[in-house]
Amino acid sequence: MEQIMQPVEIRIIALIFLIVVWAVIIGMAMDFFAVEMPISLVALLNR
Repeated sequence: MEQIMQPVEIRIIALIFLIVVWAVIIGMAMDFFAVEMPISLVALLNR
């Protein structure tokens, strides 16, 4: 009986998972900075 999950497959899945997680985190960070940075800059200039 062959193993269902080979170590190589696990590594590939883990790598893909990490890339997806990083993409989501970076996307959220970009959205956050796109919203927050102009507001904070305006607040600093209007002080």
